[in-house]
Amino acid sequence: MAGQDRGRHPVASDHSELRWLGADELDSVRWMPADLPFVEALRPSLPRGAR
Repeated sequence: MAGQDRGRHPVASDHSELRWLGADELDSVRWMPADLPFVEALRPSLPRGAR
């Protein structure tokens, strides 16, 4: 989960790291089971060739 500090920047609050992933990097991390349905729902909206 990410929160925001007073400067409006994302802050990792439940994990040790917070970073943006490109579409081709979605499978490079171990997702929490609760996040998997969201990731799978997101895939069809990604540009072709980036999945």
